[in-house]
Amino acid sequence: MSLDSTIYFSTTVPAKKFVGTLFELGMDALIVGNNYFGLRLPTDFDLPEIKDLLELARQKGKKIIVAANAILHNDQLPEYREYLRQLVQAKVDYIMVGDAGAVNILQNNFPQQKFIYFGEVLDTNSGMMNFWGNEGASFVRLARELPYVELKELIPNLRVTPIIQLFGPISIQQSGRNLIYNYLDYVGNTNAYSQKKVYQLALPQKPQARYTMFEDHNGTHMFAPEDLNLISKMPELYDLGIRNFTFDGLFYQGKNWNDILKEFNQARRVLLNFDQTSWNHVIDNLKAKLPVNRQYSTGFYDYQMGDIK
Repeated sequence: MSLDSTIYFSTTVPAKKFVGTLFELGMDALIVGNNYFGLRLPTDFDLPEIKDLLELARQKGKKIIVAANAILHNDQLPEYREYLRQLVQAKVDYIMVGDAGAVNILQNNFPQQKFIYFGEVLDTNSGMMNFWGNEGASFVRLARELPYVELKELIPNLRVTPIIQLFGPISIQQSGRNLIYNYLDYVGNTNAYSQKKVYQLALPQKPQARYTMFEDHNGTHMFAPEDLNLISKMPELYDLGIRNFTFDGLFYQGKNWNDILKEFNQARRVLLNFDQTSWNHVIDNLKAKLPVNRQYSTGFYDYQMGDIK
């Protein structure tokens, strides 16, 4: 793994009209796609729009990552294979996949195409990640449940470049069924249903917590009550050799998301020329920009061995 000092940022796109602004804010790559073959994307981009983004990215020296990381069923494979063919023909920089069948399609049909393996909760050990690197992955997305004590053991053994999520919602469960619709149908209230609506779920054992949920073509998605915010951990992650970071803006509005990314871009500048006073200032500035309707934590990052039983 390269220990080049450069830090790279990638982000999803909450609103199409802010694409150019995201590049100006220092994002090195945009993660785009459609919600048929891409999981939990805040905005749908069709193929002509992706081609336009590629042209813009080339002009600015940036990259486009197309998320095609849905878990596939057999009847989807012909259409998926054709979608990948179109993406390869358009010369996208990276395709992000999370299904072993997708990797097989790339290997057998488009072996020169660069891809990112996004196993989400599966990428928890160096053996698994090195396996996908051996299968041709340029990058592997680390599982968000990995604490620092495990990252210290994992990172030195990697032979493929890792990407870690710094900020945004954490998906904790996905069902291929439309659980929200099925429940509303059961209680006779389907008029209240909308696939685009964000729902909140409270559990009896955690009455104060609110689990965000929504449904799309790929089923029902549930998120942790607190979004991930690892800005305070960036120096430790940098010292571990991690240089590639990503942001998920699924539940954020365009301008609000821009304000958040602006602070992370400043954090990157300070980190490369570190002093504690400036660093504290960056963290305080980010806190002031966070929306009040979302809760935040460092997730599993600070967990110690034995904390989870």
